[in-house]
Amino acid sequence: MHPVPPPEVSYELHSWLVDLGTVKGRQSQNSKPHVLPGRLVANLVSGEAFVDLLNAIFSKHAVKQKLTSHAGQPQQTWTQVAKGLRRMSVELDNAALAALASGDQALVLELLQELHVVYQHWISQEAKRQRRARNRRVQSQQGHQNGYARAGAAPDASEKRDAEKRDAAVRRHAADRPKEEGAHTSRPPGKRSMPESVDLPLPGSVDVHPDMGRVDGKQHKPVRAREAEEEHQPIEQVADAPERKPWDALSSLSPDRDFSMASSAPELLGLSMMQQLRITPSQVQELLAENGRRLLRAFADVEHNVAHLSRWLGSLTHYGGAIAELLLLRPDHAPFTLTVLGHGLQSQSDAGEAACVILAGVCAALAGTHLRKVCADWLINSSGLADVAALMSQRPSAHGAAVSVMVSCYGDSLLQLTSQYLKQTVRGEQEYLAAAHHILRAMLSQKDLAEACHEQGVPSHFLARSLQRLGDERSTAGTLQAAALLATDLWLAGVSTSSPQEGLGDLLSALKTATQSRQGRCPHMVAFSCLARLLSRLCDNQDVEGTPAVYRTFVYALVECESHSSREFGTRCLLNLLEKYEGVPVGILAELSVKKFQVSAAEPLTVIDVELFLVIAKHPRCTDRHAELCGFSANSCALENPDVGRAASLPLLVIFRRFAREDVHADPTRDSEDAGQSGVPSLDRRMRRLLQEVCKAYLSSYVELHPNLQAVLQHCSQSATQWHTLELTNTAPCCHFGSFCP
Repeated sequence: MHPVPPPEVSYELHSWLVDLGTVKGRQSQNSKPHVLPGRLVANLVSGEAFVDLLNAIFSKHAVKQKLTSHAGQPQQTWTQVAKGLRRMSVELDNAALAALASGDQALVLELLQELHVVYQHWISQEAKRQRRARNRRVQSQQGHQNGYARAGAAPDASEKRDAEKRDAAVRRHAADRPKEEGAHTSRPPGKRSMPESVDLPLPGSVDVHPDMGRVDGKQHKPVRAREAEEEHQPIEQVADAPERKPWDALSSLSPDRDFSMASSAPELLGLSMMQQLRITPSQVQELLAENGRRLLRAFADVEHNVAHLSRWLGSLTHYGGAIAELLLLRPDHAPFTLTVLGHGLQSQSDAGEAACVILAGVCAALAGTHLRKVCADWLINSSGLADVAALMSQRPSAHGAAVSVMVSCYGDSLLQLTSQYLKQTVRGEQEYLAAAHHILRAMLSQKDLAEACHEQGVPSHFLARSLQRLGDERSTAGTLQAAALLATDLWLAGVSTSSPQEGLGDLLSALKTATQSRQGRCPHMVAFSCLARLLSRLCDNQDVEGTPAVYRTFVYALVECESHSSREFGTRCLLNLLEKYEGVPVGILAELSVKKFQVSAAEPLTVIDVELFLVIAKHPRCTDRHAELCGFSANSCALENPDVGRAASLPLLVIFRRFAREDVHADPTRDSEDAGQSGVPSLDRRMRRLLQEVCKAYLSSYVELHPNLQAVLQHCSQSATQWHTLELTNTAPCCHFGSFCP
């Protein structure tokens, strides 16, 4: 056996480990991969190094959490690691914990790399959360100076007073905060409660009373609860500039102005909402406050707002390029605009697809500009990627727009997008493979995107991952199904353009293993359907290299399958292929099937087996020898199985009709002469003997089932004789020959 090479990590990951003290030494200036020490690798596999690494992270960033490692108990140690990762919004399921505790070195190193990526995302989120907290404290002291003063609070009118009185006023202002219901510290200038008349919506307007218009204390959470919620919200992609910048455009909305004449992207959104939703400028400001948080709630309220919001976004589907041009004029509006439009992706109606179309137009127009990084940050650091992936699984018609958004933002890093960032948005391996399946199938269907995916190694990466999951006995039934479907589609799409047969052997081996999985019948059936699809596609392409291998794998998997229902499903798939393609060699199928029934004599033939023999007997490539094998098996079933005995005689009749010679029917002595010369009777004579045995068995079973059959026949004979005699006596002779007239 060759020695296992020491694991290597990238320069960035090695520098990070040195910075946290996990790796001893200084940071190297060499950008080449670095080899990890053997002792560190052993501690990583046991989980103890991960505990120390997470403790170092928490200590560095003043997080009040301490993990404890358990020497010699990897399961408990990795449980502690899972608790620490949960603080960084990373979930490890039971299957992953079991795999890590078993000492899977490859999985441990993969987790280390992902932890490095998640750490960078986490520190960015923590920094922005702390910055927002500082901004709240500063805003409460600024008063009307920056337009974020609280409604109802006394303004600080004496700037020239001494510092003690000013501090006292600030403390009184902070003490009165909990008494105000539904208020927030960052209210824009001129923002006020909706009038009571909006409780009754006009015809065709948006139903604003649940979330969209009223400022009701019962509909809002306290300030402390809202701040706790914001800590768990995705990172808001707003620049370091004050968040009130988009309000410059929303403060002068006019109902008489058409939204096609807007001078900025936020103004275009506000004017279009006023025209399509038939709401007032103050209601628009309420909906778009705090990066459109109330608009997000309105999208979630499917019962009241779905039709109106779908109409609004539908009117903007052709304005993606115009919005992009406005954002190029005012780049500081880009994060706000992308966030507001991204809220529509969470809608389960047509609004979600319309929002995706708008974002596709905006991101495509900004792909070649300096704002591409802003679009990429919005996609990754918010819920945009997760919402796009969920939309693709719900609406196939949105695949094109969704892929356009991803490619416009991360066209040069598709492997990183799908292998790292996408994995962080889903829970569990099954959801991850299913989401990747939707994305890759849409990308590989387009020629240019397919070439880009092949150049970056995306199909080969996911094919290897799917085959690994198919070969893992700890994979769940859902994971096996998702892996089988993804691997099959990837290979059919062409994993390698230079070698078309690359990876076929590994795929067939994995699918055959899945047909014998212990996770239930669903993985068996999915594996058989994948084999049938592969065989059908290769037969259509007349692939002489891959077709025999797929057919042999299908037949052997079918014969070796132990589940009756799974074998019946696989046989049905194979029967459809045999009826469709005349060039399939059925000899190997007939030999293996007959041999299986001879070996396991206790297992009787079923109806699906009889159908298989019937299709084989009718197939053009069925020879005399194979027909005779099927005939003997069908004859045994007809004689011994009372349930399907009559059905088993059908293959015998088909074989006799197809292989009987015409000269035998014309001259019965010809067959006996041929038999005397060769010493072996012909096939049709052997089939005749089998049919005679079947007929005798039918007759004997029929008499046994009807013991009074002889008495019935005798009674019928006596009645017929009496009737005939009576007819003779009632007639007179009409001539001397003794004949009778009727």
